[in-house]
Amino acid sequence: IHRSDNALMISTGKISLKILTRNIRFCEVYNHEVVIHTTTQTYNYPGTLDSLEEELDDSFYRCHRSYIVNMN
Repeated sequence: IHRSDNALMISTGKISLKILTRNIRFCEVYNHEVVIHTTTQTYNYPGTLDSLEEELDDSFYRCHRSYIVNMN
């Protein structure tokens, strides 16, 4: 996972996804996978919330060890 402009680039095996950060509602860890909930879809990938948190800007807040929410 890495950040590019106002988007996250996520690689899940053979597929690479670009998710606009403004469309992210919240992120959570469930069953050892990061789950990103957007306005239209949900994306899962193996990873940690710590590594995702490093890529997000100040508009995101980690309110629990398992959740990051978009404050916008």
